[in-house]
Amino acid sequence: MKWLFILLLLCNVFYFGWEIDRQTKITIRNSSAAIAIPEGTEKLKLLSELGEPPALITTQAEQPIPADEKQEEKVDTREEDVPGMKVGDSTVGDNEPPDIGLELLQSLPGVNISELTKDLDQAKPLCFTYGPMPDAAESDRLEDWFRSRHVWVNHRLTDDKGRQLFWIYLTARDSRENAMAAIRDLKNRGVTDLRLISTGELVNAISLGLFSTQAAVNRRLRQITDKGYKPVVIPHYGEKKIHWLDIRLDKNAPVLNEIIDSFPARYNSVPVACNEIAMSTVNP
Repeated sequence: MKWLFILLLLCNVFYFGWEIDRQTKITIRNSSAAIAIPEGTEKLKLLSELGEPPALITTQAEQPIPADEKQEEKVDTREEDVPGMKVGDSTVGDNEPPDIGLELLQSLPGVNISELTKDLDQAKPLCFTYGPMPDAAESDRLEDWFRSRHVWVNHRLTDDKGRQLFWIYLTARDSRENAMAAIRDLKNRGVTDLRLISTGELVNAISLGLFSTQAAVNRRLRQITDKGYKPVVIPHYGEKKIHWLDIRLDKNAPVLNEIIDSFPARYNSVPVACNEIAMSTVNP
């Protein structure tokens, strides 16, 4: 216990000495002592303390030039001819409109920015897309309705791949006579739903029908194979054309309410950005 007491006492003494030294350094650092000026340094004097004003020092470039050495500099005041420009023309076009910012517009008297913005917003066109319409007659009827009211309309088509079917056929025969003979033979043996292909790459081939299920395909293949023929089956998609109508009109067009409430309202339509639809220059 005695040694522990002595150790703690020494620690306190060392800490007390370190704290005194630290406070002394801080006091010295914060004290405002005068800066020592080296001996022989010339003191600054105010102009009012001088007996007479100092002489001006003139550089060589500022020395007066004798009259006989002066030379009159000739200045060419002729205007240089520039191709395409007349004398007095400026490089800035007189017809170019000034760039007036929004802040300048707001500072002009009699200019209402809110009304100007509202007018510009009203001038923007509205665009809609109607569809899909699988029936060409329906799309033509709607297109005629728009055109009769002088509404810009664009009629376009897309392909609908449809569901997958299976097409079974017999490969092309050497001639039309051989193809017709095969059809008569199959009909005489109880096979129906046959069609001769008369155009295209499969001319003189025999179509055996389209089937939507694998079971129906297997039954048809078995029926034809039993008659001594080798049918071919390939996937087939019932593609069809889908009709779309894109229209464009002004926000304040009188026909707008009629479009919303009358005949076009029965068709599916969505608003679209006008720059997303094809705009032809001529609208028949």
